[in-house]
Amino acid sequence: MDDQGTPCDHFAQERDDHADDSRDEFARAYGMDRYATLKAKYDPRGEMLGLYEKCVLQG
Repeated sequence: MDDQGTPCDHFAQERDDHADDSRDEFARAYGMDRYATLKAKYDPRGEMLGLYEKCVLQG
């Protein structure tokens, strides 16, 4: 990966400044519609954290 870090790093740094807009921005940037489809298939009971929760909320 380049010196800019991971996608998670970028959003974790901004979580406090843009808490309300961050989820929408993350969804657009990383194709969360497709991710949601796969997550529903492989984690139908929602037992695992989602990508946004892992990257942004837990930083």
